[in-house]
Amino acid sequence: MQYWRPSIEAERDTWQTAFGAEAQAALDRTVWLVTQALSVPVSLVTVVETQRQVFQAQIGLKEPWATMSETPMSHSFCQYCVSRDGVFVVEDARNHPDVCENDAIEALNVIAYLGVPLHDPSGRCIGALCAIDATPRAWSAQEIAVVEALASAVEAEFRRCAELMRLRRHLAEARDEQRAHGGFLQTLGHELRSLLQGVLGGTQLLRKHVDVEGERFVEIIEHSADLMRHFTDDILELETLRRDKIQLEQSPFSPHALLRSVYELFRDRTGADVALRLDIAPALPAAWYGDARRIEQVLINLVGNAAKFTRSGEIVLSAEVSEGRLMLRVADTGPGIPEAARRRIFARFETGDAVPEGGQRGFGLGLAICREVAERTGCELKLERTRCPGGSVFSLAVPAPVI
Repeated sequence: MQYWRPSIEAERDTWQTAFGAEAQAALDRTVWLVTQALSVPVSLVTVVETQRQVFQAQIGLKEPWATMSETPMSHSFCQYCVSRDGVFVVEDARNHPDVCENDAIEALNVIAYLGVPLHDPSGRCIGALCAIDATPRAWSAQEIAVVEALASAVEAEFRRCAELMRLRRHLAEARDEQRAHGGFLQTLGHELRSLLQGVLGGTQLLRKHVDVEGERFVEIIEHSADLMRHFTDDILELETLRRDKIQLEQSPFSPHALLRSVYELFRDRTGADVALRLDIAPALPAAWYGDARRIEQVLINLVGNAAKFTRSGEIVLSAEVSEGRLMLRVADTGPGIPEAARRRIFARFETGDAVPEGGQRGFGLGLAICREVAERTGCELKLERTRCPGGSVFSLAVPAPVI
């Protein structure tokens, strides 16, 4: 019987480091969904090694196995998924020729078993997603399809984490070397978009087999994919700027409509204790001249940053004409920017010291892209003032049209 041998334990530790922290929440959601969709007491995500199987995620296991998070191979049904690289179905283990003497029957009360193989990003079969029942059970084709769909989602999460780890590694190298590789970024952007399509495709399959509570978890997966899509767009935008291929579209636009569009986008996306306000000067002209799409891009990034870091108070999006320029400002009551970070706030890959709402930092590209976009369009973007605590004010000055 051939098992996954990751050279041996050293590479396994690397695998767990790569996927454990990043994918654990998704794996925990997956085993919960299996128990709900199939009405089973136990579900596992396992990694099968040479002498044991390790539980990467579990629900419903009794002690001491829940705490141990592993069993010897004498207690493994998942090994048959790996050795055959296929679905392994057992209706009554006591009468099954492959597992009738398996110690898991007595120790873990495994009577009925449904396992679907899991593959790492290189395509190697490494373990299984399984459903376990304590009584004999004939698994239906629909139940098998549900577990297969969820297994596909787990594999997509593996690929996403592997790609994210690789991306972070390359970004760190780019920061150290003060350069980005255009060919790599273009290829990476394409690969990430392909992976996101796989994740979103998996969620569409899941929607057919989950209840209302499960739908909420599907929405979380889709939200994560949407965040990754925005990051991919930032990467490609950075490469466009690096190659000096940005296309400007200077034309008349309505400042009122532009600000209203940004406001509507974020009106329901700030925290419960944060108010979003528009403050438009009464004398603001009905029309201005510039690249409205790029100006809106900068404002969306500024308001988005303010929403991430502001836990209470307000975010104000304002507009006025001052000294012949259209002044657009985003003010917040967030934590402010420390003195040491102010000088590098627009640098590439600078993530700052503050921790956003939700605890997940970005990759430090948004403000760098905004500064470059502003400069290319003839605008001036700057940190106007900040206090710690007390919030920050960013301003975007759009020059008057040349007549």
